[in-house]
Amino acid sequence: MNSGGQAAQESSVPKIRALIVGAGISGLSTAYELSVLRPDWDIRVVEAESRAGGKALSDRLAGLGAGDYTVDAGPNGFLTNVPDAYELARELGLEVFSASDQARKRFIFVGGRLHAAPSSALAFFRSSLLPLRGKLRVAFEPFAARAPHGVDETVYAFARRRLGKAFADVLIMSMVQGVSAGDAREISLRSLFPRMWAMEREYGGLVAALLGKRWRQWRSHSLVSATERSGPAGPGGRLSTIAEGGIGALVEALSAHLGERLQLGAPLQSLRRADGLWECVVGGEKRQAEVLVLATPAYVSSALLQSLDAEAARLAGSIPYTPVAVVALGFDAEAFPQALDGFGFLVSPFEGCRIMGCLWTSSCFPQQAPAGKVLLRVLVGGSFAPNMLALDDERLLEEVLDALRFTMGLRASPEMHKLYRWPLGIPQYAPGHAALVEQLEERLSAFPGLALCSNGFGGIGVNDCVRRGRELARRLVAERERGRA
Repeated sequence: MNSGGQAAQESSVPKIRALIVGAGISGLSTAYELSVLRPDWDIRVVEAESRAGGKALSDRLAGLGAGDYTVDAGPNGFLTNVPDAYELARELGLEVFSASDQARKRFIFVGGRLHAAPSSALAFFRSSLLPLRGKLRVAFEPFAARAPHGVDETVYAFARRRLGKAFADVLIMSMVQGVSAGDAREISLRSLFPRMWAMEREYGGLVAALLGKRWRQWRSHSLVSATERSGPAGPGGRLSTIAEGGIGALVEALSAHLGERLQLGAPLQSLRRADGLWECVVGGEKRQAEVLVLATPAYVSSALLQSLDAEAARLAGSIPYTPVAVVALGFDAEAFPQALDGFGFLVSPFEGCRIMGCLWTSSCFPQQAPAGKVLLRVLVGGSFAPNMLALDDERLLEEVLDALRFTMGLRASPEMHKLYRWPLGIPQYAPGHAALVEQLEERLSAFPGLALCSNGFGGIGVNDCVRRGRELARRLVAERERGRA
């Protein structure tokens, strides 16, 4: 009687085709693509938090006058040099808005003042960012030493080898801090900038790669415009977002598409492999699935993998994250002595300034601020100032305002402010990261139907998360179909 009752109870456990744990951009993109490819599949996305999106969050905040500010708490858009997020947004019926022409100008704060970041070779040699010797060293890039064999080179080491110490210290250190909140001397080029890593291997150098790509475009009569090749977001694309609602609107549209297949406030509490299925307890309820995707941060995946494979759990848990805070500020336009006609600025980490950079959001996306107002997003923390997140809100805000007085001549108080803290903000791809991910995937190959998909393992941007999620969905469908052939 007991065994029969137990069998009946187990047979009543809901069986689904694919269970995706984590409703960030990666998990939502995976689920969306699965639902498109196989609408007959029973797909479930479970999220421990009360909302979807992870750090992809947008708020509407009121100022003192008419109109609201649209504030992105994490990523503020995606680049259009690759189609992933753009195509997904259009499939969902969303209107994409590219950064305004004002955002073509970018700045770097170094030597106690803002310098315009050069947008062309001629502008670079005319700029005041580097001394003459540093500029001349850049011109010798085609003759730089080859990449060291068998070494996972850091971004800084690569830049110093090919472009010189001055270029690496000023531009590369600032850029990497702005992209990943990390230290270029401790981050793998291959993992953070795989295309740049591949360019050197294919063409032998950066100038040769540029000439080779231009030649290919000419031969193929490419219709890619100059602004797409080197747009206001910097080399490689224009920064874009969803016209109404910011990046959070992409999350809302994905969530609406999934409907009841998305379950919030439902943490994965345990998992095990039994009889060819994944047996999981989600929010206190038992589930069985053929396919299990952990679309969670590396440290969460580590905890979930502990019961399956201790070494896989250790590998996932060894990926470091750096703390980041985003401070959103709204001002009257008269709060600054000059018009903010640019993308914003990055701060050299050697300046001793308490911020990593400042995005002039209302210059990029005017629709995200009321008329006559300025919306800024200041980035704080990172590898060079992680202790900033230990400050209370009042002290952190005052530190940010002091930094803006120093860098931009701020002369008024904000009419709106909002702080977003991400203690485990952005994954850092240390040298050896690619090999670590390969080891992790090899160990997990012993568990059919299990996959990892989050920016902790590769690709920190929105485009990367969308691409990896959709590629994983296509692979999972192909594997299921081969297994049933």
